[in-house]
Amino acid sequence: MGEADCSRPGEHVVVVVGAGAAGVLSAVSLVRASERCRVVLVDPAERPGRGLAYGTTHPGHLLNVRAGRMSALAERPDHFVDWTAAQGHAVGSADFVSRGVYGDYLAAVLARVVETGRVQVRRAYAVDVEEAADGLRVHTTTGVVAAGAVVLALGNRPPVHLPWEIDQGGQSWCVPDPWAPGALAGVAVAEPGPPVVLVGTGLTAVDVALSLASDAGHGIVAVSRRGLLPATHLTGPEAVWPTTVPAGDTELTTGGLLRLLRSEVAEAAEAGVDWRAVIDGVRPAVRGLWARLPEGERRRFLRHVARFWDVHRHRMAPQVAARVEGLRAAGRLVVRRGRPVDAVPDGLGCRVGLRGVDGRVSWMRAAAVVNCTGPRADVARPPGPLVGALLHRGLLRPDPLRLGLDVSAAGEVIGRDGRPHPRLFALGALRKGRLWESTAIPEIRQQAADLAELLVAASRARA
Repeated sequence: MGEADCSRPGEHVVVVVGAGAAGVLSAVSLVRASERCRVVLVDPAERPGRGLAYGTTHPGHLLNVRAGRMSALAERPDHFVDWTAAQGHAVGSADFVSRGVYGDYLAAVLARVVETGRVQVRRAYAVDVEEAADGLRVHTTTGVVAAGAVVLALGNRPPVHLPWEIDQGGQSWCVPDPWAPGALAGVAVAEPGPPVVLVGTGLTAVDVALSLASDAGHGIVAVSRRGLLPATHLTGPEAVWPTTVPAGDTELTTGGLLRLLRSEVAEAAEAGVDWRAVIDGVRPAVRGLWARLPEGERRRFLRHVARFWDVHRHRMAPQVAARVEGLRAAGRLVVRRGRPVDAVPDGLGCRVGLRGVDGRVSWMRAAAVVNCTGPRADVARPPGPLVGALLHRGLLRPDPLRLGLDVSAAGEVIGRDGRPHPRLFALGALRKGRLWESTAIPEIRQQAADLAELLVAASRARA
């Protein structure tokens, strides 16, 4: 397959790998930043624009961010809400909308920029990127694309394998990735019968529980080390609390940040303001606070605090929480503390070994075990074809915490030699090690806008 030149005279081509939310927001920002910019989105998906998070069709899978914060256009905060109204949905800015509807919105936004002729969607896998005298060459399963810059917007990856999945992954009762097409189709039990075990109690487990609960025969046991479900958003608009953060750029500690948050929560409570406003109030400052934590403190945060932060920061929509509480009250969903250590075949299902808080392992029968531990962060475990090729070339490396890629403040990917690459960038979840908060639409939207400005300025400087 030959090389495809997608540029026209005087134009700058940017290849964006990934056509999920991060890829769409990047493409939109690039074409809005300069009329000379052309974008090639490379993604094998049949329905580009939705990605993993917004490709669901289950009506119970709702956004965990209010509609008024989900616009693809920063200068038009009501863009998503207005779009839903045009589609016949009665949605307010404080409402929580179906993720499938939001996926349709992203697809519509992408379709509009494709209509301009300056964005091309190439349905293919990107498998390598090599340097050339005038830029980069992106190798895909349908050919090679010449580019002035490449943006990696790869989104979330499947969960890390649980210990038994390597040997038992082909068994019908073993579900290593609940978001793989048709993954839950074979998970069925008759009543009465053993439950389905969900490994994890975060938002992925909540989604899977809602999916399985559509079948009245399912009993569900969700298990994790701390047994914590996500907290719940308040109904209606939430209060605003201007959380005070330490000024300056001196190093901070995890313990110091915890004391700060507890103090702010107590002060807010005295003023009659809910703790959620404190968490939301500190969110704009998270990037700066994370940067002021030395690596050792970041590791301490990950070990001792991260799960509690996630529980309070990434909350369930009230409607979702009500459904979950209903399942628990009916005995159809049980949340347990423990750590699954093994799963072995047992008839049509399996037996699962759970290590309890007392250290003892107990065994229970299960119809299936679903890995709900959430997206895999370590890009090198295993890397996949594209990241593997770039690791081999030395064009990128994992960040020190293995939360994503090592990147500069501007999002430039840092190579094996420790130098940022001026033409290779990362967006969204891949920046988590640098920013911590890097997966929500508001953060990705700002990253995309900043990166578009940088790329346009760089292309003008080279012209």
